[in-house]
Amino acid sequence: MNFDLLCLEIGISAAQPLSKKLELLQAWFQKNISTELHPSGGENEQFEQYKQVTEFYLDFVHPESAHDMSKPNQNFNGDNLVSFLSYMGFDRVLYSLQPDKTLLNAKNTNGLTPLHQAALEGNINTVQMLLSLGADPCIINKQKQYPLFSALILPILYEDELRENKIKIFSLLKEKGNQLLNQDKNGDTVLHKMAQHGFDSLIKEILVTHAELAYIPNKHTHYPIHTAILNDQIQCVIPLLHIKDGTILVDSSGWAALHYAARYGSQDILEECCKLTTNKDIPDFTGKTPLMIAAELGRLSTVQILLQHGAQTNITDSSGFSVLHHAVKSGNLKLVRWLIENTDIDINAKDNHNLTPLQLSETSLSETGDMEKITALLLEHGASATPPVPY
Repeated sequence: MNFDLLCLEIGISAAQPLSKKLELLQAWFQKNISTELHPSGGENEQFEQYKQVTEFYLDFVHPESAHDMSKPNQNFNGDNLVSFLSYMGFDRVLYSLQPDKTLLNAKNTNGLTPLHQAALEGNINTVQMLLSLGADPCIINKQKQYPLFSALILPILYEDELRENKIKIFSLLKEKGNQLLNQDKNGDTVLHKMAQHGFDSLIKEILVTHAELAYIPNKHTHYPIHTAILNDQIQCVIPLLHIKDGTILVDSSGWAALHYAARYGSQDILEECCKLTTNKDIPDFTGKTPLMIAAELGRLSTVQILLQHGAQTNITDSSGFSVLHHAVKSGNLKLVRWLIENTDIDINAKDNHNLTPLQLSETSLSETGDMEKITALLLEHGASATPPVPY
């Protein structure tokens, strides 16, 4: 059957107004193909979208329904029919075919079951259909992830409806088996995934029922709070900071939330971390404070915010580097000038090898090409040119 014959069968004629044609095609489509598609635009655009998908169904999908549904098909990205229908969100076709459980739970070449596919695409009605047909939600993919994890993955660009559908899918799947405490191949839990993709409402729910997930690091030794900062998800950062000891959970380098905020965070995230972190000078395992991290990277605005919140400039790391040493090494002339002119920092502080910031500037290179200007600035403000003591 082609599209023109289908139109005759369901009563669509050229003489009808577009609104009537759309009504008839939509009704047939939602009964026989999918309830997932929600076309946008005017009536003509909506009709064309329904027509395009219907023609694909008639040309490629419907003919395969009479053949071996387990066979991979090039027209379906190499997937079998059931896997492809789940990916496309063709829930009504799945219902009409009533595939057996072997097909419902078969993995494609990427290790994804139909339920993984539907959850990944945010096809909420298809997920419900697969579950009603007997799909098993407790099968892991190659990444050791249940379909529950697939529900928590969002593309870079997405519509609000997709996000809402994925929240609903997660709610559907979370009661199926003991999946919430699972860690995938990367060591991530569902809380890491929520933090990565901005599911702040789900984070709040999980922290009530499974607070222990906040204290599980992944294989990079990142806790969910670190993941939230790394992915600039401020609405996820806030509840994760408020848990007990949330501000002092450290990775394998001794980095706490404030270190991550100083290195990667936006101004808003940095402000939140500063407000809730008691010790603004928490050292990592090399003695670096968040202020030193910011200075090392030449992040002037970050340095200013940390100082406004009480960070100290008179601390040195395990190498004896002061904040000024780190600022000089960054090659950021504006940062060095600001520190000298706005803080009581010791311009002649020596590291463990008796090197002052001035001597460091004379032996260092920077991408900015401003090191000579930094040297001149330090001399202008009274830096001593005394040579270092041999060691």
